[in-house]
Amino acid sequence: MILTAALILAGCEYDDSALRNELDGQKKQLEQIEKRLAALEKLTGELNDAIDENLSIVAYTELPDGAGWRITFSDGSSLDVTDGQDGKDGEDGKDGKDGKDGTNGRDGNHGDSLIESIEENPVGQFLVITLTNGTVYQFRKGPDRIDVVKIPAGTFKMGSLDSELNHQDNETLHEVTLTRTFYMGKYEVTKAQFTAFLNAVGVAGVNEYESAKHTVSGYGEQPLFTVSEYGWTPVWDADSDKWVSQSNTPETQPDDAPMIQVTWYGAKAYADWVGGALPTEAQWEYACRAGSETIYSYGDDADEDYMWYTTNSGSQTHKVGEKQPNAWGLYDMHGNVFEWCLDQWDYSNNYQTADTEGAAISDPLVTTGSNRVLRGGSWFYSAAACRSASRIGSLPNNGGDYFGFRVVFPVVHP
Repeated sequence: MILTAALILAGCEYDDSALRNELDGQKKQLEQIEKRLAALEKLTGELNDAIDENLSIVAYTELPDGAGWRITFSDGSSLDVTDGQDGKDGEDGKDGKDGKDGTNGRDGNHGDSLIESIEENPVGQFLVITLTNGTVYQFRKGPDRIDVVKIPAGTFKMGSLDSELNHQDNETLHEVTLTRTFYMGKYEVTKAQFTAFLNAVGVAGVNEYESAKHTVSGYGEQPLFTVSEYGWTPVWDADSDKWVSQSNTPETQPDDAPMIQVTWYGAKAYADWVGGALPTEAQWEYACRAGSETIYSYGDDADEDYMWYTTNSGSQTHKVGEKQPNAWGLYDMHGNVFEWCLDQWDYSNNYQTADTEGAAISDPLVTTGSNRVLRGGSWFYSAAACRSASRIGSLPNNGGDYFGFRVVFPVVHP
């Protein structure tokens, strides 16, 4: 009886190999998912570190067989991004950040990339990297077309005290909060940079004293700048059928002198072209002050080491970046040329203020008035106009010998 039962059981033994194979497959899938999640976490950490170090990307290439991407940063390190690995190389094979092995940047199997896409803005100023989990990163692309400084969000006192020397009635002191970090051009936009823009978008050539015109987004055809007879602006070269930064006049300014005689429309058109914007007046003063509450970002007395103004300019503009920067690394925030801002202006004390008296207003932008704001003073003006709080305005189609600009960019960061 027992023998018969044993034989019956032996003959009916259950075959679970298919179930085991299925379970093994599910286990491997789970391991792959865990591995991918760990790789994503590691990759986001590496990219966050690179952004915090203000690194730019100098190159990005696809790995063999479409296995992923190799991203090279401005400090010489590189990052291989695939499904199972993302090690950040150190220079000359040294260890990468946080003690990670920097020999080859890979520690897993090739697979689908963790990067969904890498896209450039219109002129390659920035790279936007989108991961497969939807996280988006923005990096400057180098060598930099526009060198920028990262300006942290924060709160500051905008305007000036009634007791400040040369205080004006339109400088009422009030508290402002900027809620978003942004990049600001380290230097004023130069003649060479603006010349490249004119040729890239196909602005028609004109003669001296005439205004070069082009379509500006939201405003139709508008004057961009007036051509200078002295070579202080780009000039049209009929022989080469393009704009050139230099002329044959003895008074011509160098390529890296600030662009002048530019209208607000011209400044906006350039900013649009590079994928940026003109700074709001609040962004401009916040960046200029760089944490200071003094008359100038560097102190209370005019200092020729920091700015070009009527006393030391020799009645002309000068190369950008020749004077000392402010505490945040921005050059020529005082003097050289006035800088266009995004805000409108009606010559009154039209600061935006908070609904509650004494409270800070967040991210203000004035949208009334027929003029636009200019900040920073210039080579033609006294030191008083170069104060951090000093404000003037002009019609957006005006372009004076001392009107220039710089550009800001948003920061895309998780």
